[in-house]
Amino acid sequence: MSGGGGKSEDVTVGFRYYMGLHMAVCHGPVDEVSALIVGDRLAWSGSVTANATISVNAPNLFGGEEKEGGIQGSLDVAMGGPAQVVNSYLQARIGGVVPAFRGVLALIYRGGLVACNNPYIKKWAVKVKRITQGWGPDGVWYSAKAEVPSVGMNPAHIIYQCLTNKSWGMGYPTSIIDSASFTTAADALYAEGFGLNLLWNQQARIEDFVLDVASHINATVYVRPDTGQFALKLIRDDYVPGSLPALSPI
Repeated sequence: MSGGGGKSEDVTVGFRYYMGLHMAVCHGPVDEVSALIVGDRLAWSGSVTANATISVNAPNLFGGEEKEGGIQGSLDVAMGGPAQVVNSYLQARIGGVVPAFRGVLALIYRGGLVACNNPYIKKWAVKVKRITQGWGPDGVWYSAKAEVPSVGMNPAHIIYQCLTNKSWGMGYPTSIIDSASFTTAADALYAEGFGLNLLWNQQARIEDFVLDVASHINATVYVRPDTGQFALKLIRDDYVPGSLPALSPI
């Protein structure tokens, strides 16, 4: 940016900063990308459910050219599906052999405006929903109750996937899961309208994350002594005290 008057030469009064960015967000693919937040401000909102290029047009997000500019440019949303091809922008910029980055949700910002006057890039964040995607070749377990409408993911499904996912979870075979108990819990949580929206990163143990989810829903995850399978039991007022067995010293 420059300014001047009369016969004097133009004088630079500020700068625009442009940059290409490649940001790995999380394990992919995901169900939906619905918002881009930069510097704690909403830069874009919408609904992307497959690989797409979106236009981010928020040049005044941080006050425009008189202050710190904004965000303006093209952004590729790469879901990371198994058939994803190499991104053309990354190929052109990096050259040589470039991976397709399958299995990772990524954002590729194609050299757009990132700021004015202030050379420091603000924090970028993205709003993501992943409920039915990323379950592997067998697909989502019990898809009818996987999403609690307008709330989030069914916690029984979160625990089930943590136990069985072979990429980032514990990798147990589905045969070691007591499907009946998980189905019963999923039905109850769905009826209660009890969904969760949680972030897990690998700085915390997956076992601790499972216990955290169980704590949220007041449940216990245990191994059945008769089958050796993982079972899920919600702690609810769903029993008659007089029907409980009485245990006493021999």
